[in-house]
Amino acid sequence: MSSVADKYASVFTALGSSLPAVASQLGTVQGGTIAKDIAEIQLVRTDASGQSTAYTILLIRGGDGIWRIEGM
Repeated sequence: MSSVADKYASVFTALGSSLPAVASQLGTVQGGTIAKDIAEIQLVRTDASGQSTAYTILLIRGGDGIWRIEGM
């Protein structure tokens, strides 16, 4: 298991079956790029006060064909 996977494993384990509900609150995709084995997705989330925050999720496709979060 990579150090990045180790970093996020406890979060995903704790979320368990509520992960889809949490994912729906991440924000709206505002852009990104996708290549053969790497993707960068920009999300924008607006909080209750109306302030928007943008962040990027970096994904890498492993040799097994599965996309995994490499960084946030």
